[in-house]
Amino acid sequence: MRRRYPQLNIRLVDGFSGFINQWLTEGRLDIAILYDSQRSRAITAEVLAEEDLLLFARRRRAADLPGQEAVPLSALSRLDLILPDRQHGLRRALQRAGAHPDPRLLLEVDSLTAIRTLVERGIGWSVLPRAALTREAADRRYVLRGIGTPPLRARLMVALSPTRAVTPALRAVLAHLHAMVVRLQAGGVMTPPSPASLRPGG
Repeated sequence: MRRRYPQLNIRLVDGFSGFINQWLTEGRLDIAILYDSQRSRAITAEVLAEEDLLLFARRRRAADLPGQEAVPLSALSRLDLILPDRQHGLRRALQRAGAHPDPRLLLEVDSLTAIRTLVERGIGWSVLPRAALTREAADRRYVLRGIGTPPLRARLMVALSPTRAVTPALRAVLAHLHAMVVRLQAGGVMTPPSPASLRPGG
């Protein structure tokens, strides 16, 4: 983007979907990439793609889930899970699929850095989209498992602030994001959105 649009000022902000939705509504951000964002009249959101959700943990916890095949959703209720609060997109994707973590085994953490640190220390399992786990997938100290058959997926969405104007700069960023998603789909990291995910409330 910098090479193509040298006058463009870019500021990146990281956070879970629940926080990002609030910042969009308040006009603190122009655009956001979210997982399973709650659609509302206040925020315009478009489904870009779908992405497999994977369980991951340190390999010493592999005995929690024997085998190599995808893990049934029911198995999540017996795992030590480290997940964000229910307002966040990844939790909504799990809830929509019918996953029921055991509250006695669940640790809710609203920081991606802290979740990764706790998993690294062997405290438990967590769930992230495939594209967020490239480092762990290449590290033999970790084990990654798919969830459900067919695989459990989260919707990757782009959302715009209702209080910010759609400027030429914002249109350029949107076009760049769409092109990136197309490349990721071609590489098998993401899949095109299903018809159900494109419907309101889908």
